[in-house]
Amino acid sequence: FQKGNKVCGITTSQIQQLNNIGFEWSICTNEVWKTRYEELVSYATEFDNANVPHDLPQNPSLGNWVSRQRTKYKMFTNGNTLCGITTYEIQLLNIIGFGWKRSGKGSIFLGMVKTRT
Repeated sequence: FQKGNKVCGITTSQIQQLNNIGFEWSICTNEVWKTRYEELVSYATEFDNANVPHDLPQNPSLGNWVSRQRTKYKMFTNGNTLCGITTYEIQLLNIIGFGWKRSGKGSIFLGMVKTRT
């Protein structure tokens, strides 16, 4: 756990309470994640890279999302597997050459990118 008993800003007690009432963890975040990922693929196709600046003027939500993915990935690689990013999502981001470090230079392999219908 990061910062004592907190996992990504939520305590284990809060997680348990939500689990007890049947909270569905994947519905809310999964749809948003898919939408932002598709936006990232479009960006990568247009700019030949997946390195979205944090302060992207034409799509601030995408810039913020990219920054959060980097933060979650760092937590994940430090052993916090409950931080809100899955190995599947990491694989999808890797496929399009996502730069995990803000100054990183990822590249996109356009032939590997598949858009969803």
